[in-house]
Amino acid sequence: MLRGLPASRLSAGQAKAVTLVRALTVRPELLALDEPFAFLDDSRSRTLVEDIARIAEGGGTALVAAHCMYRGLRDVVSYVVEIVSGEVGSVAKLM
Repeated sequence: MLRGLPASRLSAGQAKAVTLVRALTVRPELLALDEPFAFLDDSRSRTLVEDIARIAEGGGTALVAAHCMYRGLRDVVSYVVEIVSGEVGSVAKLM
């Protein structure tokens, strides 16, 4: 349980989870995430994919920047944009 722990005592994964919960609490229409799966364990990663799917189902948009596609994310995203050396390399529609 994280309640009551000072932020300095949280692991990288715990700190990431707290940050994501704070962002998701306001039910954003647009959620921009940079490497959201870094430091998360598999359980928290699956929960994040479910949260991203709920945002999309509610008409919102999630923009995810990641070096690697988390395996469950491919099932809920509409597009994958590959950036190579700062330029758009390819765009693939998945859904």
